[in-house]
Amino acid sequence: MSDEMVAEVEEIEVIGTEGKVMFPIDRPMSPSSAMSILKDAELWKYNKENPQDETKAQAFGKALHCMLLEPESFDKKIYVAYNAPVNKSTKKPYGRDSQAYKNWLETVREVAGEKSIITAEEYKELQIIQKMHRVTVEQVCRLGGKGKPIERERKVKWVDSITGQPCLGFIDAMCGNVIIDIKTTSLMDDDEIHKKIKNGYFIQAGAYAEALKQIDKAEDPKVILLFIRSKAPYSLRIVEIDEDDLDRGLLEFRRAIKIYWRCVENGFTCYRGFERMGLPRWKQMQVDSANGKG
Repeated sequence: MSDEMVAEVEEIEVIGTEGKVMFPIDRPMSPSSAMSILKDAELWKYNKENPQDETKAQAFGKALHCMLLEPESFDKKIYVAYNAPVNKSTKKPYGRDSQAYKNWLETVREVAGEKSIITAEEYKELQIIQKMHRVTVEQVCRLGGKGKPIERERKVKWVDSITGQPCLGFIDAMCGNVIIDIKTTSLMDDDEIHKKIKNGYFIQAGAYAEALKQIDKAEDPKVILLFIRSKAPYSLRIVEIDEDDLDRGLLEFRRAIKIYWRCVENGFTCYRGFERMGLPRWKQMQVDSANGKG
């Protein structure tokens, strides 16, 4: 499992008369779905039809967003579970994949209901992060938005101007034309941050920037990512997405929409016919160079 923890807000689902998930051509597209479709559209569809249990990353990310952006709603959305099972040999809590943890979690769910579940140990970490960075998050929002009021957990709906596709999303926080998105990760080096942005965050950023242009008529919207280390020393990095990458992210978002259309037309079939696949370009160059070619 990735060490990255990202809050995922549940999308509006398209449900048919028999309670089945539907995939019409005009199903609203979200940035999170676009990122998954670009990786594996068939797997995205399967996961929509067969919802998975909330992961530790999802629960922790949702709790962090709530604690930093809307602490007054924390108890309504998050359940802190105590006495998580501990391995007697290692003296450490069991992992979430262990049967002991799953059995314990089932009993907790009966009390927690629809709330996201975190352990007491995770709650302590969240309190440390809140104490260290709550003020900083507020300052970034206010400075970026030039003193305008902060709007938290904003739901946005728009129609893409090029494809005509209905789109939706949830923005962590915004102030004026500045979008603030909180991400958590255990690694903070430049390569890791670049990799996370490359792997999808610029798609989300480009889509939300386009949404503000349409909904609020915002000029030159900016997207700022706040990367918070999820483990000690709980450091913070503030990253602004380049304008060129916002444009590239929007292009990728639209490419995901077109892939979705093709999948709907062919019924998300797994059979693609015969395919020819060679080495990636960088590997070809590496092999050719090692053998004196090119």
